[in-house]
This record gives sequence, C-alpha cells and structure tokens, in this order.
Amino acid sequence: MSAGSSPFSIPHEDIEALCTSRGFQIIRNYLASNAENAFCAEHHDCDDERKQTWLLQRDILHAMIMPIVQLFNRASALAEAALCSSRPEDLELAFREDARSAFLWLQCFIADENDWCNTRGCPACTTLETLTTDPHIRLAITAALLSEHPSPSSLTLPPFSFFLPTVATALAADPFWGSHAFGPLLDRAALLAAGIQTMIAQCAQLEALVTTPTLSPVEPDAEPRLLTPATTGAVGTGIGMKVRKGRMAKRQLRLRTEEQEMAARIVWQCWGRVALSGALNAEQKSAVKSFGSMRGRGGGRTSGHKRALSL
Repeated sequence: MSAGSSPFSIPHEDIEALCTSRGFQIIRNYLASNAENAFCAEHHDCDDERKQTWLLQRDILHAMIMPIVQLFNRASALAEAALCSSRPEDLELAFREDARSAFLWLQCFIADENDWCNTRGCPACTTLETLTTDPHIRLAITAALLSEHPSPSSLTLPPFSFFLPTVATALAADPFWGSHAFGPLLDRAALLAAGIQTMIAQCAQLEALVTTPTLSPVEPDAEPRLLTPATTGAVGTGIGMKVRKGRMAKRQLRLRTEEQEMAARIVWQCWGRVALSGALNAEQKSAVKSFGSMRGRGGGRTSGHKRALSL
C-alpha cells in the first residue's frame, strides 16, 4: 500500500447516505473550521482527491468515537462527585462489574491515545493509526456497534454499521492482521460495547446520587436540583419568617447557611458510601470510607503509578 492510499474502502452509496445526514454535515463543517487539517510531510504531496478521502474518513472516525469520549468524560465527572475524590485511580470504584471494566478500559486507552481519540494531527495519520493496535481497532468497532442504539444527544447521527465490513476488509488485506483477525476483535468489541451500555445505566444512578431533591412545600413535584450553596442555603429558613437586616442577624443567617451546607455535604457523602458499598469488597469499602480523610491530607495528588491497558 502506498503512502497516499487509505486502508478503508467505503462503498460510494454508504458515503452518499452518510453525507445527507444533517448531524454529520454539522460535524464536518465544525472540523473543517476548527480541526488540525494540515497534512504531515509524508502525506502532504498526495493529490487533492486522496486528501479529500483522508479528511472524510477522519471525520467519520471523529463522529463515531467522540460520543464515547464525551460519555467517558461525563462518567468521570459523576464518579468524582459521587466519591468525593479526584484521583483517577479511585473513579472506577463508582461502577460495578462490566461497567467498571468498561470504564477502566476507556480510562487507560483514552489517557494513552488522547490525540487519536480526539482525531488530532494529520488526517491521514489519524486514519492509518486505526489499524495499528488491537485497542484502536476494538474501539472503532465498538463505536460502530454503539451507533446502532439511540443517543440522548440532540445531534442525531446515522448508524455507522457500514464501517464493520470496511474494517473486516481492511484487516483481511493487511499482511499483519490477516483474514482471521476480525472475528475475535468483533467479539471483544461486543463485550466492551455491552459494558459501556451498562456504564450508561449506572451513570443515571450516579446522577441521581449527586443531585438533591430540594423540594419546596408548595411544589411537591419539582425536579431535583444540583446541591449548591444557593439551594442548600434555602433549606430550613422557614416560610414567612422575617429576618432583620442588622449586622448580628446577617451574621447568624450566614453561620446557619454554612452549617446547613456542611451538613448537606456530610449527608451526601454518607449516602454515596452506602449506595456504593454494596458492590465493594472489604478492602474497597475501606478505601471508599477513607476518601474524606484523604482529601484533607492532600489526597488529590496522583500516586505516579500508571496502570497499563489490559488486552
């Protein structure tokens, strides 16, 4: 294969169908204006038609993989809020079973391959890198499988199922991978996709955990709101109670608000521990219980130990 050739041969009818998608057009327009669209020295001399092919395939990869990256970022934020810890090695404790395995796999891979996951750099090199390792191929296949399921995003994208036979053909033509590589990779990708779907369901549970149903007495059906000083400060103030505007009254109100905020934080941390402890062993329960004390002792620092991605 020459330096200017792509390993992926996507049928023309699939490209036409994809390009009629408004969501995909929005992504392409955004990448055309904001992404790194310059080609490296090796691919700079390709003709315009080949460059357009590289750009199209880079855009397809971005549209497939970016939802998974965004999902992982959301899952990390929810785990951090639920566990009251910003240590990357702690966040997997917020998930259980297959969801934890999927979270940890994504955490390791995205950390190691952040540029590829965000499709940064030369479009040709980004596309070629898809076939370099088992994890790259597995995530691309996983993204294609997950695209068959409805997305909660307001940006609707078409399914990318056409990418699966494209990958199978590319692997079969590759002298390193061969024709027998796709089946095992597809099986592992299906397991990862199932774990990610379980992680999505558990993210909904975490979101309920880190929000508070602060209800007004006259609004019993109000939506839960995030725990913030504005919401916690309103709890327990009383209905119709008049507060004098003198200095002492203001100080008392401020102290009461601070006390309520502290109590609310303690309650939510305890609820988080109770909700999570059922899925943890004794050692992990001890780790969860120590999160609060770790934060007070500089627990936000990373240990420096980097975990490797398990194949």
